[in-house]
This record gives sequence, C-alpha cells and structure tokens, in this order.
Amino acid sequence: MEEVSTSFIPAENDPMPLPLGRFLPPIPVGMVRAWLQERVSPGDWLIDPLGSTPAVPLEAAQAGYRILVASNNPVISFMLEVLASAPKRADFLAALAELGSSRRGDERLEQYLQGMYQTVCDACGQDIQPQAYLWRREEKVPFARLYHCPHCGDQGERKITDKDLERLNRIGNDALHRSRAAERVRLGDTVEPAAEEAIQAYLPRPLDFLFTVINKIEGLTISKERRKLLTALVLSACDEGSALWSWPSARNRPKQLGIPPQFREKNLWLALEEAITAWTIQENPVPLTRWPQLPPETGGICLFPGRIKALNDLPEALKPKSAIGAIPRPNQAFWTLCAVWSGWIWGKEATLPLRKALERRRYDWSWHATALYHIWTNLYQRASAGFPFFGVICELSPGFLSAVITSSEAAGFHLKAIALLEDEEIAQIHWQTQPLAKTQKSQEENLETVYREAITKELVGRNQPAGYTTLLAACLINLSQKKLLSIQPSGIEPDALSRVQQPLDRLLSDGAFVTRYRSQVQSIEGGIWWLRNAPPIPDLPLSDQIEMEIIRLLHKKPEISLKEIQAGLYPLFPGLKTPPTALIQACLASYGELLPGEVGVWQLDPSETAPRRRKDINEMIAIIQSLAKKLHFTCRGEETLEWLDETGHILYRFYIFASSIISRYVIQPGKEKDIHHVLVMPGSRSNLLTFKLREDPRLSQMVQSGWHFLKFRHLRKIHERETLTPSQFFDLIGQDPPLWEEPKQIAFF
Repeated sequence: MEEVSTSFIPAENDPMPLPLGRFLPPIPVGMVRAWLQERVSPGDWLIDPLGSTPAVPLEAAQAGYRILVASNNPVISFMLEVLASAPKRADFLAALAELGSSRRGDERLEQYLQGMYQTVCDACGQDIQPQAYLWRREEKVPFARLYHCPHCGDQGERKITDKDLERLNRIGNDALHRSRAAERVRLGDTVEPAAEEAIQAYLPRPLDFLFTVINKIEGLTISKERRKLLTALVLSACDEGSALWSWPSARNRPKQLGIPPQFREKNLWLALEEAITAWTIQENPVPLTRWPQLPPETGGICLFPGRIKALNDLPEALKPKSAIGAIPRPNQAFWTLCAVWSGWIWGKEATLPLRKALERRRYDWSWHATALYHIWTNLYQRASAGFPFFGVICELSPGFLSAVITSSEAAGFHLKAIALLEDEEIAQIHWQTQPLAKTQKSQEENLETVYREAITKELVGRNQPAGYTTLLAACLINLSQKKLLSIQPSGIEPDALSRVQQPLDRLLSDGAFVTRYRSQVQSIEGGIWWLRNAPPIPDLPLSDQIEMEIIRLLHKKPEISLKEIQAGLYPLFPGLKTPPTALIQACLASYGELLPGEVGVWQLDPSETAPRRRKDINEMIAIIQSLAKKLHFTCRGEETLEWLDETGHILYRFYIFASSIISRYVIQPGKEKDIHHVLVMPGSRSNLLTFKLREDPRLSQMVQSGWHFLKFRHLRKIHERETLTPSQFFDLIGQDPPLWEEPKQIAFF
C-alpha cells in the first residue's frame, strides 16, 4: 500500500492581508512557492482552476511561473488585476483627493461625506470623525459611538447623543436608495429574494454613502487608471458598509447573510482611507494579461474571466505542468454580496456570471462536493496521465475534508500525499490523475471494517487520543488506498458524503471499540477518542516525541526561529502527525527564551543545559535521601527512589526527571495502588505539562488515579523546614499542582 503521509510545508509568513480577506481562504504565504520549487521548473505553465483568491497566482507568478487563472467572479478578477499592478499609496491618495474635491451642490464631496458621520467629543466638545457607530439588530437607532479624539485624546465607546440621532435623521430617502440598489442587480424574479436579502444587510446611511460615491465616480472625467483605484476603494467600502460586522468580535468571517445581534457601522470615509493599505500590499508589479494574450516566459498571470469548462483546449505549448489552488469553503454571504457589488459598481451585465449564486440560497457540503466535482472533471479532461494538483485547504472541518476528497476521487484525481495541521485547520493535499477506465472495487465491502483498521492504526501510531477530523482523514486515506472511493464519470452521488461519514459516526459511538473524551460537547465532531482495548505500545506518545525533538533542536542550534523549528520537525512527523503549533510554542516557552533584540528567535534557557539539569537532578536525589533520613524512612534506588517503612513496605516512589514526559511512568500496567507515586520535575515544565494533560485526556485521567507532582523549587522549600512529620510531608506535596502558579506559602511555624 502506497505511503501518502508527507511532510507539512511550513509557511514563510501569515496570510496576505488582502482586501475582502475575511471572505477568502486565508492561505499562509510560502506554501505554494515551496511545493512548486520542488516539483515544477520556473517558467512552466500552471493552472488555478478555482480562482478562489488572488494570493495563489500572485505567489506563483512572483516565483517565476506562468499561471492561467480561471475566475468567473468579477470581484476576484478585479482584485487580481489591481493587486498585480502593485499600485502605490501616493496614487490612491491622489485619486481619493480628486474624488473628495469634486462638488456636491455647494460643498466639496469630502465635506459632505464626512458630515454624515460627524460627532462631538464628550471630553472637549470638538467636532470629530468617529470610527464607528454600534447597533443592536432589532433597534432603530445606534446605542453608542467609537471614537478617538485627535484634540484631547479621549477615546473608547461612548453613549449616543441627540446630535448623533439628529444627524442620522438627515439621511436622504432610504426607499429611493434601496430601489436604486435593487435595480442595478435586477435579473429576474428568481434572483430578487437573494439580492433583497443582501441589500437588507445595509443600513440607510451606508447605502446613501455608497451610491453617492458610485454615482460621482461614474460622472467624473478621470483617467482609466484613477477610476480603477477609486473602484477598488469603493469595493472595500461595500464590505465595510454592511452590517455583517459583529461587535465585539475578533473574528469576523461570515458565511451567511445573517445580521449579528450587535454590529458595527463603520465610518465609510475612514474606510476609504484605510482601505489603501490593503490594496498596496504588493511591492512589485506582476505581469498580468487577459486570455488569450500571454504573460512573458519569465513569469506572470493569464486571467481567464470565466469557468474552466468554458476554456477551449489549450495548444501543446500552453498545457500546464501542474494545477494549484486554495480550495474554497462554501460561502453564501460572499458570493451573494459579490453579485450585488458587481451590479452596483459595474452594472447588470457584470452580475450575470454570478446569477446562479443569487438563485442558490443554501450551500451545504453535498452541494459543495458537486460543485468541486465539476471543476475537477473539467480539469481532468484537459490533463495528461499523472497530472499533479496541489491544493491547500484552510478553515478545515470534517464536512469540508469529506467534500474535497470524495469529489476529487470521483473525478479521477487520486490522493497522492496529505499533511494535516489540525490545530490551525490547514491541510495540504497532492493529487494525481488516474485512468477513469479502471474498475473500482465495490463499495459494498464493509466500510466499518476499513474504518476500524484506519482508526486503530492511527491511534496506535500516535499513542494518544485524536480528534474527529484526524480520524476522518485516516479513514478517507484508507478508502482512497483501497480504491473504495469510486470514480464517477456521470457525476457524484447525492448521498456520497453521508455514506462516507455515517460509518465513522457509528464506530465512534461504539463504546466497546473506543472511549470518547470531552463527551460534554454535544456534536460528535467535538469529541476526542482513544482505543478501549489498546495493545501495548512501546513508543512514547506523539506529544512526548515532539518535545524530545524540540529539545534536541534547541541544544543543536544556539539561535533558532519558530519556522526553523517547524522545518526541522515536520519531516520527522509527517501526514496526520504534524506537530501542532500550540505544542511547539509551549515547548519553546518551557525550554527556551526569546533572544534579546530579535523577533521570534529562540535560544536554550541557560538553566536548561544538560550540565545544569544534571546538577538539579543530583540535588533532588540528595534532598529526597536527606528527607527520608529525617522522616525515619529507608531510601533506596538511584533516579527512581523509594521510601520504605520499618517493615520494608514501600510508601513512596519518586521519579526524578527534567522534562514533562511523564508518560513513561504514568502509562504502565499494574501500578501499585498502595504506593504514593511522586513525579519530581522542574517548575518550568508546569505550563507545558498542563497543556499536554489538557490535550491528552487519557493521560490526565491516569494522573488523577493517585499521582502527585512535586516541583524542584517546592521540594527545596520542604527540605528547608526545621520540623517535618510524615503526615505534614504528604500534605505539603499536595500543595504543588502541575500548574504554573506561585506555590502556596509553606508555614514554618
């Protein structure tokens, strides 16, 4: 059976802060480039059949590749064109200044638009521009303002005033604005409900602002380039102007057109100014042409503004060597808004490619699998045997993973390699085309048997519990390798996803097979599982193995960044075992320290060198031996010490070590119940151990069956007591839990 586990490709940087980025796949920078540089020659042709984000083609083109992008979304196509040109901040400011200096009646447009939002500072009484107004969904007026006064520095959330409400009442005819907004996307009765729902996501003031600006731009006599820059800013304002900004919230990534209970109404003049930053993230321009014109051989983007199925057969010289793309999630909010924004900005004709997005109101995983299947199929028809596709899935979820792998296999793209970083919800998948003529095995084979095999192999291989997404991925891999995900030239079956996930749900509900932790989470997808009757496993749990490798890397390299740590770890733990970023950071915080004057560069903490820790362990051994003598116990052993009473019965067993790897002691059969087992370890391991116990409920449950923790520093304090009895000693070790907190004051009198 082929090995599909591959090393996760570490990112070079966080996702690009793109305009409208909250709707786009947040693909980290560097993954696409790294995959291509290993497998494809610079200058070769690539294809992005998904066109889900400008980030993918921009990164590929900057790396020296030519990439054909199929995008039927006018908004994404426009974004790609503007970003590829790498406009400068000065050009945007000049365009905005020209817009602001135009006239609306007797006043400058800038003054009129700023006047829509003007408020008064509570502290100094000066007229100022607020950042936003705060609303409750069912109320007719805002309840607060957000501002930062440039005159006196007063800032924060302040109650709404009568003057604010008076200014709000000056807004023009709301019905007229909504009628105009609807008219620009009116394509027939079947799409009107969706368009109306999108328009209802706007308050009167933002609609007035947006159409005032859109109409003014249409009437201005300005250059084509300047009009494009203003259009880009308006597009950002269309997003900022909706009521889909939950307040307070650090994560606004809406998938549906539902107005949150509390939301923010942004000052759209400030939004125009602030949007410039997002549109100028590209330092250098990237050659971009529209099909059939071609970019230079040194690299560039060829944009095909349509679906891949509408692309004619490519001549041999232009056939791509690989496909790449960020697999998008279904997003009713984004596609509906894109249709509406396209109509508002460019007219009804621009909305036509997105008509189906307006007609469809429900985007579930089965629909998404079918939509992806059509893209895979159209690509397959243009691909040669063994044609590769590298896809990145962000915001990963079980339904998303099932839809992607089931649809790709059905269309003839076979899973070649996969790596999963579950805590960051990212999967990297490499597919290759396989012949459609091959006969697949019948799916009548008992899938639960296949799943049981996959789950057992995965859990034994990691020797610690795993979550739903990891176990589902293991099952999907097994299905793919056994050729049980059928190729479907006629289309993906409607119940394909349920047939994939239902056997897994039944197995994970089988208490005789697995033990579920976190059972208080109602959804089965929120659980974490371990084998009910696990065989003896000689290897350490996965998290302990990762900890050991991080220690080695810190000792090996005096100065090392998180990215270098990841690059060193990922090849050692491929596929579904990719080290979680949170665990890596917890290990670095426990063993290392940030290098002064450097950003994100770590070094081994001086107290964690091998000689220092050897000295600490020897000291702890001496203290335990001394305490045994003080308490009239017999002490025997070396690093695992035992205290015996006068009858020779073992009362305490001490395990002294410098790591947080307690599994080698805790996970053992036949632990004596009448012995107090004490884990003696540095206090600097507390946060790391707490993290590992939280992530491994099986280990946590074992710890609660009579294990004690004793930090080095706490043991020193106990040893300093002038008087100590056996009962006092037992009470004192219970005061030292495996949490990073100041130890309780030990009473000396």
